[in-house]
Amino acid sequence: MSKTGHSAMAKLRSIDKIVRSAPDTLILDIGTLHTKLGFDGDSAPRFIIPTRIHGRGLERDKILKIFPYKPSSEPNSARELELALYDMFSDLFYNHYQINPREYRVLILESVFNPSPLKESIAKCLFLSYQVHSILFFPHSIACLHSVGQEEGLVIDIGHTGTRITPISCSIVLLSLCRDIPGFGGEYMLNWLRFNLSKQASLVKVGTLERVDKKVEDVLTQEFLEDVRCRMCAVRCIDETRTPPDAHLNVPTDPSLLLCVPGELRHRVAECLFSIYPEEIDGFPLDLLPERTLSQEIAECFLKLPIDLRVPLSGNIVLAGGPTMLPGFKKRIMEEINLIFSKEHEGKLGSKVVFSIHMPIIHENILGWHGGSVVGACTQAFDARALKREQFVKKGWKVPDWCQLDPTDRPKLDYSRTSTNPQSSYSSRPGLRGMDPSQHKPATKDSISAFFNKLIT
Repeated sequence: MSKTGHSAMAKLRSIDKIVRSAPDTLILDIGTLHTKLGFDGDSAPRFIIPTRIHGRGLERDKILKIFPYKPSSEPNSARELELALYDMFSDLFYNHYQINPREYRVLILESVFNPSPLKESIAKCLFLSYQVHSILFFPHSIACLHSVGQEEGLVIDIGHTGTRITPISCSIVLLSLCRDIPGFGGEYMLNWLRFNLSKQASLVKVGTLERVDKKVEDVLTQEFLEDVRCRMCAVRCIDETRTPPDAHLNVPTDPSLLLCVPGELRHRVAECLFSIYPEEIDGFPLDLLPERTLSQEIAECFLKLPIDLRVPLSGNIVLAGGPTMLPGFKKRIMEEINLIFSKEHEGKLGSKVVFSIHMPIIHENILGWHGGSVVGACTQAFDARALKREQFVKKGWKVPDWCQLDPTDRPKLDYSRTSTNPQSSYSSRPGLRGMDPSQHKPATKDSISAFFNKLIT
């Protein structure tokens, strides 16, 4: 966007700020590959940028990775993380948002498995360096459900570095039933695609289509593989006869070379997620092969659910993440779930369980951000759960987390409005209908038999 466009957007935000009494909310979804940022109430992110942070000084050309966060025992690791976060937020606030962050609230979408040191470093950077109004760390899985207008369901988030299966009931994450599968996501699919292209694809010249004696691995960069997967690949059905064969495609790698992608490979890019040992694994690293398939992980999560939650959660399955946008992915995963419960786990869920996947009106890769935009627009709900600077300092620079509950940090109850009259306390209970306790007679054998005879007749 040009400087004129940035200045015009900043003027519009300032005018909107005058109209609205409450401060605006910045919605941030910081992922492993991309960061999505925008304002509350927007239907889509304003910017989607790569999550890349460069080093400082002599290490300017070095790209640092924050997500996934890996704690280190080195003494300077925490300081390096804070400096990297400072540079990242400086680029977001001043180069993309073009705002003064002091007047804004910040909603950060996170995973429930994110470690507390990372959240504390983010909060310390935002409060001390940028002095934001307040911060809310909101679970990404709950935001995906809010985006489709539900409070309970099963969220299957297939990210770049892993897959998370999160059951949610009444907007509460059932932590004991969550399934976190690291290394089982988009990066695993790209490695599988790279392995197959290096064996089956070939390089040809433009125009003559003559083969070139050059290694295919030299052109298989991550950006090139992502482009091939997004634009040319799909997911086939379980029954291969129902999937029509695709023709070979020639993908330009440079002005003089083309990469010939086999048509059969274009429909098998996601087979690594649905089979334990995909075809032709000779030469594929064994440490990258998963122990279980995606359908087996989903089935195990459903079998561990309480009986009263199986029906509502089976009818509210939400898929999120970039790999789920492949054509045919939703249909294939429904076939896999129905197949595994009709063969391996037949009759274990009951006859009333019917699986259904939501079809959101927005893309799955921004589903969580869209739900965060909805939450950020609710001012009262945000302020009730947000963390302010005074609270952060009072808690000793700690972010309250579900695994660090403080029993002394509870709201004080006001008993001044509570009546001490026992008769009034009984009258407030709907079961006794305002009767005096002295009027209640103990039950006898005759009264009990008369009561049951009345029910029968």
